Order: sequence, then C-alpha cells, then structure tokens
Amino acid sequence: MDVDFERRLYAGMQAEQERLAPPTDFPRMPMIPGGRYTDQAFLALEQEHLWRRSWLYALHVDELPAPGSYRVWTRTGSPIVIVRGRDDVVRAFTTPAGIAARR
Repeated sequence: MDVDFERRLYAGMQAEQERLAPPTDFPRMPMIPGGRYTDQAFLALEQEHLWRRSWLYALHVDELPAPGSYRVWTRTGSPIVIVRGRDDVVRAFTTPAGIAARR
C-alpha cells in the first residue's frame, strides 16, 4: 500500500474518532419523537412494512454447531425456524401464518 495513502487513511480515521458531532456539511435531520420507540401501533407498522421485507441478522452460523441444531426467531412478529440440516446447510422456514402475513 502507498505510504502516503496509508497516512491519509489513518489521519481520517483519527479525525472520525475525535469528532463529537455530525460533519458540518451533513444535512439537518428532524428529531424522532420518543413515542416511536414505545408505540405498539408504530411497531406493528414497522413489522408489516419494513422488518418482514428486509434482510435481518438473526444469528451467527456458530450458534447452530451441528446438524439438527435449530433456533426459533420471533423478532419479526411471526416465528422463523432456523436449522442446520443433515447436509450441514443452514436454512430458515417461516410458519404458514407468517407466509400469509407477507402477502
């Protein structure tokens, strides 16, 4: 790697670590009402329109150490079973109710 480029890279990382506020040219963002974090109706909207339609981190493959290992993940509102098969492949399955909720 180019020594000058490496110095600039480390200087940029150092500047980011020391920065205490958004960059001066960063667009002003509106405040998020605190109720968004506790409102059940808003959570239901997120689950229906966002979390069920997005890739989400559920677990690390190390959490399924052997064939037959499984976990049930419920953070989207409908259960998803994640299993390591006999062929050592990790798969995820949703319930029929979870499939219907996505349509």
